[in-house]
Amino acid sequence: MDGYITSFLNYFLALFVMVDPFAAIPISILLMQRLTPVELVHALRKSFFVATGILIGFAIGGVTILKFFEISVAALRIAGGFLLLKFTLEHMAVEQPEPQEGDIAKPHKQEDLSIVPLAIPMLAGPGAISLLVVEASYTDNHMERMILLVAVLAVMFISYFILKFSQHIFKILGETGLKVFTKIMVLLIAAIAIQYILSGLMDAFPALKPH
Repeated sequence: MDGYITSFLNYFLALFVMVDPFAAIPISILLMQRLTPVELVHALRKSFFVATGILIGFAIGGVTILKFFEISVAALRIAGGFLLLKFTLEHMAVEQPEPQEGDIAKPHKQEDLSIVPLAIPMLAGPGAISLLVVEASYTDNHMERMILLVAVLAVMFISYFILKFSQHIFKILGETGLKVFTKIMVLLIAAIAIQYILSGLMDAFPALKPH
């Protein structure tokens, strides 16, 4: 039993570091600006279920999936970086004028941010996926695989509440502080995107790594 507890803690800590829900807070802050409280709850739940499903899928059959499509972890990192970069560029390019009286409310697509980029690649990112693929390839019994899946559920459950409680940041900033904070958050997301791309390039071309 002690061995299983140790395995769970090892899986949990490694995966929590890779998922890094705190890095996803900027995306959740942007969601809070665009959605009503009820929509936000649905968006976070959708993100939780999508990211959890992806991670469990790769924990169960990740090795087979990557081999079948001949995808490397480096490619996953680069693709994730471009997804985030696309999001930041679109966010900076779109002007959001104040609604005028008499304007007809238009349906919005902001809740889609709960899938890309919040669920993918912020929560279910290349680091977490590659970790699960590697760990799953080393597990040789069903109990170890179950422990790995429980660790995934535990990490995602905690990540959901971390993002949900980040609403408190949104509430105390005020309008001016929120505008400044949003600009900083977009810059941070762009930096994360560039880091994903650089890490993927260095994985694909080891000669690029600084010595």
